[in-house]
Amino acid sequence: MDENKEGSRGIISDLMIRRMKNRERQRKYRERKLLRDEAESEAESYGYVENFARRVYCCRDWKQDARKVHLMNITHSQRDWKAEARKMKI
Repeated sequence: MDENKEGSRGIISDLMIRRMKNRERQRKYRERKLLRDEAESEAESYGYVENFARRVYCCRDWKQDARKVHLMNITHSQRDWKAEARKMKI
């Protein structure tokens, strides 16, 4: 009976130790997360951005140009492809 009580005390103490370690780990994680968020917010609050380039607007319609070039690259043959396919079968 005494061994059973001592065994259960050992299990309880192991659980308490594990819980304390988990709490400490969680506390450190939250602290790291808070520090990282503060560092990010400080960087954003300065308002200065390096290598800033203004957007240049162009009147060129890239989609239309791409379509035209694609159509130019496709060469339509004058041959009757259906007739050629029939000849190939025979």
